Amino acid sequence: PDLMGAMDVMLFPSLHEGFGLVILEAQLAGAPVVTSDIPGTREALHEAYRRWACPPRAYGQFARTLLEVLDDPPRAAGLARQARAWAEENFSLAAGLGRLWACYRRCLQGVR
Repeated sequence: PDLMGAMDVMLFPSLHEGFGLVILEAQLAGAPVVTSDIPGTREALHEAYRRWACPPRAYGQFARTLLEVLDDPPRAAGLARQARAWAEENFSLAAGLGRLWACYRRCLQGVR
């Protein structure tokens, strides 16, 4: 997390992805994310970063997007803060355990 948080930007140009766990890890670490716009990354990516999601193999667009992120550090940092808060709220261990506990409570209602 410390290394990821120290990144100016995390590039994830995957062609196929089941679920972009590394994208969540980068957001939780506070790193701006540029990724491929493919199933599996969309679900893990905060909406503020969707404009930085590039079509697979669109290398020129990846390069332009990276430069856009690097040319505006204050904006990238602001989006990173939003994405980190969203990732913590939706994908942290505490959030997952809270949803699991709520599910158990619903299932056990009325069972004695």
